[in-house]
Amino acid sequence: MLEAVLNSLTVVLIASAFFTTALAAVRGRDVQDKSLQKVPVRVSSRRRQNG
Repeated sequence: MLEAVLNSLTVVLIASAFFTTALAAVRGRDVQDKSLQKVPVRVSSRRRQNG
């Protein structure tokens, strides 16, 4: 009986970890899409000096 309860608790913990990871991945994808917007960047050009 105790073994069945422990197995059930293990299954519940694994399932909750899976769903938590899946939700984090889905929410993370939305954040990444917003961060991939093109933003103008100013780059200073450095010239090499010969000599």
